[in-house]
Amino acid sequence: GPVALARLLRPGLDAHNMLMFRKWILVVSGLLFLGGAVWLDAAAGGASEVAEPARVKVIPVREPIAPPVLYVLRRGLKEAQAEGVGTVLIDMETPGGDLGTTLEIMAALDKFEGETIVYVNKEAISAGAIISSAADEIYFAPGGVIGAAAAVSGGGEDIAATMKQKINSYLSAKVRSFNAGKAYRADAVRAMIRELKRGHAVWYAPDQNYGGTTQVVFVPFFGVPALTVTTTGRLAQMTGAAVVPFFPVRLSDGTGYRISILPALERFPTGDDAADARHINQLVEHAVLNAPEQYLWVHRRFKTRPAGEARPY
Repeated sequence: GPVALARLLRPGLDAHNMLMFRKWILVVSGLLFLGGAVWLDAAAGGASEVAEPARVKVIPVREPIAPPVLYVLRRGLKEAQAEGVGTVLIDMETPGGDLGTTLEIMAALDKFEGETIVYVNKEAISAGAIISSAADEIYFAPGGVIGAAAAVSGGGEDIAATMKQKINSYLSAKVRSFNAGKAYRADAVRAMIRELKRGHAVWYAPDQNYGGTTQVVFVPFFGVPALTVTTTGRLAQMTGAAVVPFFPVRLSDGTGYRISILPALERFPTGDDAADARHINQLVEHAVLNAPEQYLWVHRRFKTRPAGEARPY
């Protein structure tokens, strides 16, 4: 069917809202996962000894996501289970790949009884990003990047808008089901605060409807009340980081992108969550109007409504 034929390839960045926080200089940073023995003090005698090192099964995913990758991963998971290894680490670098295979890999990771970790080394683009969402933990090599997904046909052509929306909706539902019970959002926010306080740069997309009832306000987005996070101002206030908006637009000849980097926001945050959120939405509106055809309109930005309002979708 269409879903089985769909492929997740390297996506364009679109004119999607991006904000970069920085303290003093713009740097690219990531988290490096390191393993090793742990030294413990013995309860008696004061001697030190090396604890039994944890056993980790490393499974490389270093090519486009396709059936051979699924075979390698299933074999690795089976070996880890048979050998009593409690942790599996996926060493990942992939530009994307087949959607059907992606879903099967996610299911295999979800069924593994131990802990699953994805180490992004150096790219987990499109299908790689989706697979990463099924793991218990995600770590990044320095400079590692993870990208969003877009569905296209098996031959690389665009899919009709209606079918693409159905595929994306189905994929979003699958990701949510695999993520049920995992506190990614809280962990991500804590990691962002930690990195900002260290003087590192953090990318953040504040124009998404994340749902929830805390740290959100309804403010206009293109004239329509939209549930908007107040996290942008709160992160800046907690860390003292500057907020630097930047917006990429695909070039018409397909050779790359034009990136507009705006000056750091002045007198931000103001202490008024609603005013700060509205300011961010206005920045996004201005960027979208420069290339409206490239914005991620498939995202249901207005799905959450104020009390008494009907949902538009």
